[in-house]
Amino acid sequence: MNYSFTPADYSDLSKNNNIFVKLHYPESAWGEEITIYIHERPTGYGFDAVDFYGNEILISPESCTQPLALEEVIRMIETLEAEEGLDATGNLALTVSGIPEAESPYYPELKKFFAEKRKQFGLP
Repeated sequence: MNYSFTPADYSDLSKNNNIFVKLHYPESAWGEEITIYIHERPTGYGFDAVDFYGNEILISPESCTQPLALEEVIRMIETLEAEEGLDATGNLALTVSGIPEAESPYYPELKKFFAEKRKQFGLP
């Protein structure tokens, strides 16, 4: 796996409905999904993560000036957090502590990375 893979750019944002990464947590009570959206800023790109209920999720980095390497996207996903004190619907903190299934129109190996990680932990 090429962890340093970096797409040339994040072209066609509207074609992908501004979806950067789609995460599915099959072990959660309701099969939670979290979507990381990307949007253009004057100085680069910004990211927002929300779940099905519209809860906002802390994400790092929140922005970048150039496309991220695959390893940075993996770190972004693995460090998602429920905002402390947020009256979140569902059990968001527990959900983000799980290992998701992941897909991205910009990082084709992301799905494989998380599939292999899930297998290591005995998850389907």
